[in-house]
Amino acid sequence: VMHGVGMYGETPFIAHAMDYETYGRDGFVVPGMVVSVESYIGEKGGREGVKLEDEILITETGTELLSRFPYEDDFLEKQV
Repeated sequence: VMHGVGMYGETPFIAHAMDYETYGRDGFVVPGMVVSVESYIGEKGGREGVKLEDEILITETGTELLSRFPYEDDFLEKQV
């Protein structure tokens, strides 16, 4: 999932293909915009999980990662 960053989940809101018609919101991705790219990892139908998000600045020539806190490699490699 990707969404703009502001006072709440701003447009554009790019949902998974199967969810886009219900949850997606059209918009433009333009230089100067900050977006959040997020993943939710948890058991389907489960009550617990973790949401990982990276904040990314859209630039004239591409993107710049703004998030500075690294993910814990041991957790990313663990299979449940």
